[in-house]
Amino acid sequence: MKKITALAAIVLFAGAAAAQTHTEIGDAPQLLFGQDTGAGSLNFIAGALGSSADVDLYAITITDFANFSATVNTNAGIDTQLFLFNAAGLGIVFNDDFGAGLTSALVPSAFITANGQYFLAISSYNIDPTSSAGNIFPNTFSGQIGATGAGAAAALSGWTGAGFVSGTGEYEIRLTGAAGAIIPTPGAAALLGLGGLAAFRRRR
Repeated sequence: MKKITALAAIVLFAGAAAAQTHTEIGDAPQLLFGQDTGAGSLNFIAGALGSSADVDLYAITITDFANFSATVNTNAGIDTQLFLFNAAGLGIVFNDDFGAGLTSALVPSAFITANGQYFLAISSYNIDPTSSAGNIFPNTFSGQIGATGAGAAAALSGWTGAGFVSGTGEYEIRLTGAAGAIIPTPGAAALLGLGGLAAFRRRR
């Protein structure tokens, strides 16, 4: 019995440890609904920008919006940008240069006002998100900037700009106040909806 309990504890510990870091699978999508980051706590996202035009978008859950942060660490000193979108794909906040360096960070701010599902994107400098109405964020270099571009009222639909070679390389995004997120595929979401309807009908 003790051996079984110990084995179960090891499996649970391994699962919890794995949930703390999400490593990019292949090349993360640039558009909604991004790449799932699993279930459980999420402390790090590790990946790479393979070209100057590459963008990686990840689905995350903010669990403590007042203390949420996302900070880019790189070994190559790449010039990054970070963007946060809500569950509908609308822009929330972005940062290009944090402090004196070229890496980016989103730290607790008034732009993030609730827990829930979000999408976190990382790009090289000058690759910016667009919607059907234009650029979602203004083109600026410092500070945390809200979505005030011409395309701010519509959801993310593309990316524009010419990235720099200095924007390629491996990155690590350190997170606080966050957990992973699993986004159902449209087919799965439809099946879940039908299942819920069937259960409702059975109850009646």
